[in-house]
Amino acid sequence: MLNNQLNYIYLHGFASSSQSFKAQKFQELFATKNIPLIIPDLNQNDFYNLTLTRQIKQISSYIENEPNSVVLVGSSLGALVSAFIAEKEEKVKGLILIAPAFYFFSRWLENLDKDTLNTWKDEGELPIYHYGYEQELPLSYQFIIDGKNYNETLLKRPVPL
Repeated sequence: MLNNQLNYIYLHGFASSSQSFKAQKFQELFATKNIPLIIPDLNQNDFYNLTLTRQIKQISSYIENEPNSVVLVGSSLGALVSAFIAEKEEKVKGLILIAPAFYFFSRWLENLDKDTLNTWKDEGELPIYHYGYEQELPLSYQFIIDGKNYNETLLKRPVPL
């Protein structure tokens, strides 16, 4: 039997983690209101192969198996992931977006110098400082290829923000 409870899921940003200061502060804040906050690790112990598609599938899979409706709380790239999930998942009843990284890929590519971009493309990876792990880690160029498949202007489902 379904209950009417909403589950809240926090999605961290790019090169962050489920153990970030912000994630933990949100968990503390929600706890003061007796609201559980689920905080998955979107890196899945594999930052190298991170893609928007993989993050969307990870959270969509959880939502599909969850009997309750959900509210997604997304920060930065996690907010972008949240918006794309909400577009397709009817169980998403609300979004809380913190500094949403809309147009993340186009903006990043505009600000990346051509030599760095060409090196990333040619070598297949680029070192990125990962704040969650406090170290530089390689990220596959597949991250960019995959990101180009998403267009924020096509998001149409009205979801309370």
